[in-house]
Amino acid sequence: MPNPVLKAQKFTSEPLGPRSVRVQCSSATVDRTGEIVVQAGIKFAHSIPVLFGHDAQMPVGRAEPRLVNGNLVADVAFAPPGVSAKADEICGLVKAGIVDTVSIGFDPIQAEPMDPTRPRGPQRYLACELLELSFVSVPANRDATVIAREHRGNLETARQDARDLIEKAERKDAARALELAGLASDRELFNRRLESIHLQQLGMTNSYGERRRLINMLEHWF
Repeated sequence: MPNPVLKAQKFTSEPLGPRSVRVQCSSATVDRTGEIVVQAGIKFAHSIPVLFGHDAQMPVGRAEPRLVNGNLVADVAFAPPGVSAKADEICGLVKAGIVDTVSIGFDPIQAEPMDPTRPRGPQRYLACELLELSFVSVPANRDATVIAREHRGNLETARQDARDLIEKAERKDAARALELAGLASDRELFNRRLESIHLQQLGMTNSYGERRRLINMLEHWF
């Protein structure tokens, strides 16, 4: 069997099953090696092996690839718990977001150079056969997208989120109560100051100096 060409792809996620994730595993953009995999030219079976690090001796699950909006995506199902210690480990790392990239291994069928003056340089793969999907640590393609991943304990997480929202609302209400109390206190002080000014105004004559003193007092308070 010919050596597969390996293309790494960013992996991110949204909620799915406890032993499964959904990945966008390829795109038609230029990757870090300067190459492109034409998505419509990828030929794939209904189910393909999922490896770790492109190691054929390290299978961790199966994937069901398909094209969605022009890009290759796949639903990955890890081996059942206890079947493979490595699968359990990789599933845990992927679910925790520690391993968050994937890579496709494929057999080129038809290709052309990205630069016609460099026939042995980076290629545009017009047609290829998808052989496997691997979880890897370093991606080549920057265009992978979040599709689906679920963390265990979602119910308890949701409950905790609800409790946090309630506590936040209660803290906000308490802060608002303190703010209103402060405003009420300020209003009482304002009324006392206004009453004092009014009493002073009643005892004033029409002299310029006394009118000026009243204006200065108003400017001081307001």
